[in-house]
Amino acid sequence: MYKTIISIVAILFIAVLIGWYIYLQNTRFTIVGTNTDIAYKIDKKTGDSWTIYSGRLRRNINLDDNQERERFQTLPIGEKAKVEKIKRTSKSKDVSTEQMIGLWDNELSGNLYNGSSWTIEELIIKVKAIEKDGSIRWNREFHTYTTIQPLTTGTFTIGIKGDSDISSFDWNLVRVDGIPPK
Repeated sequence: MYKTIISIVAILFIAVLIGWYIYLQNTRFTIVGTNTDIAYKIDKKTGDSWTIYSGRLRRNINLDDNQERERFQTLPIGEKAKVEKIKRTSKSKDVSTEQMIGLWDNELSGNLYNGSSWTIEELIIKVKAIEKDGSIRWNREFHTYTTIQPLTTGTFTIGIKGDSDISSFDWNLVRVDGIPPK
């Protein structure tokens, strides 16, 4: 009699564990909204996240995520020096006519010329948001993916929110990662 009860309890326990595992797999992702057009899709199992804005999905990588970063190498100093900012012009009266980064639809966007022999894949960029009176609102590092082939021009974008009234932005490349030439 006790063997039967123990067997039934063990079977129920295993069934609950299997059910719990299936439940976790079906509720692995969650979407968190904001007051703007930006939402975040979060993988509760791995901690990875994606930014969803204007119908596009862009993966966000934690700077601690060494597993994801292993396939790219940091450009040597001599090669990084060949990666240059490109000034862009705008006809919008809200944006200065000669800046190297611009804010459109909650995205910071900038242009780079890859004069190196490496293929650029990842960027860490330090951005400074400057008020109209010249004071600094914030100074942050952003991590983004882009692919810029050697000797070509490319664009990077960074999703931000709530800073549409900033006068200008200043930015510098902190780290450039990519694939070395073969």
